[in-house]
Amino acid sequence: AWTRRFIQDLPTRIRFDLVFSGPKPMPVFGKLQSVSGGTKKKAVVALDERKVENNNDILAVMSQALDIAGPEARKAWARGPDHLVCVDASIPRQAEETAHAVVGAANGLKARRRQVRITAVGVHEHAYPMMKLFAEQSGGRYLSLTE
Repeated sequence: AWTRRFIQDLPTRIRFDLVFSGPKPMPVFGKLQSVSGGTKKKAVVALDERKVENNNDILAVMSQALDIAGPEARKAWARGPDHLVCVDASIPRQAEETAHAVVGAANGLKARRRQVRITAVGVHEHAYPMMKLFAEQSGGRYLSLTE
């Protein structure tokens, strides 16, 4: 519900994508799209059809989101995101890399180098230390919605 409302409240002056985690990253659009009624609707429908999985690969998902304009830093700075919102409702247990300190530090470092703030929102059971680490390292914020 939180993510659905966030999408519905996006202002029209920005571009966005929605990337789901699972065994591999699954973007809705595959590139940043302008906010419109149609793109919001497509994102919300995709969100409603998606099931939460425990075999999420947060490292791969965040890397894909940071590289959405291309893996080179020059392209990412020119056409990539300047803010990521990571909403997580599970603990990565079956990904290639599951160590919270490693995933948190890798995401935080890459985001900081790209000058991308990460807002990390933990819902239900989630990897608190990992999310807090990459949010803080990127200059973003961590929010727990477990209570």
